[in-house]
Amino acid sequence: RDDHKNGTTRAAEAVTNIDCTHVVLIQGDEPLILPDQLSTFTSTISAKPEVDCWNLTSPVSESLELDDKSTVKCAVAEDGRIVYCFRRSPSHAPLANQLTYMRKIQGLVGFRKASLLSVSAMSPSIIENSEFIEQMRIVNAGSLSFYSVSSQTSLPSINVVGDDVVV
Repeated sequence: RDDHKNGTTRAAEAVTNIDCTHVVLIQGDEPLILPDQLSTFTSTISAKPEVDCWNLTSPVSESLELDDKSTVKCAVAEDGRIVYCFRRSPSHAPLANQLTYMRKIQGLVGFRKASLLSVSAMSPSIIENSEFIEQMRIVNAGSLSFYSVSSQTSLPSINVVGDDVVV
């Protein structure tokens, strides 16, 4: 359909009648995913197929990146759960502390198929609409498990024209 506002709902429509257990999305503004990242990602899903959602993440390397609105970041708990997503750091902690748990979200997202269909049927929250971060729908659901798949390679996004974020 032509009424989708994000890749998550578009993918859910595409896989509705496909016999599969899991779905991996490469977001359009993050096409530079490397083969080894995809391999690690799919291996992680195979090892823990009961998890609802995964996102590839990479290190945030400098303080400027924490406040770069064109780059979506997340806070990752010690067990690997993604606990919230943001464009500008909401933390007042010293930079060294922030860099230990804040990660850049790369455009590789995985879902159990049932979780993808559930997430796509949810209404977007005010946070998702205001921040243009579709992963907030997963966080806001509260009942879904959402984990980081860590990569040490951070690749650039292509969602910026001049100083404006393209949404």
